[in-house]
Amino acid sequence: MFVDTGWEFDEIYQHIEKFEAVTGREVIRLSGKELYGESLPEAIKRLRFMPGFKARWCTRMHKIEVIQTWLMDKVPVEMCIGLRADEEQRIGHIVCLDGLTVSYPLRERGMVIRM
Repeated sequence: MFVDTGWEFDEIYQHIEKFEAVTGREVIRLSGKELYGESLPEAIKRLRFMPGFKARWCTRMHKIEVIQTWLMDKVPVEMCIGLRADEEQRIGHIVCLDGLTVSYPLRERGMVIRM
């Protein structure tokens, strides 16, 4: 699944299309606009408040709550978060929902970026 804030780089959309073509799997596209009636840029403009390190309302509203709402009628379910083994300091967008199991398959396989 992919949650579109309405403020993504064009390369993200190209990557999703390539992933779908190569794997034959559909990426489910979600948006905070469907849940709140506005995209992240629209919310920033309306609120006149830019999210930042100490004010992360954008992550909660335009990622976490969107995922949680979509998952509510799909439990029990496993959500795989694509963080690598070399990203141990990150936990991903944790959604708290009874019946949801979270796994990190790239970490479990020890996958890292090789430069």
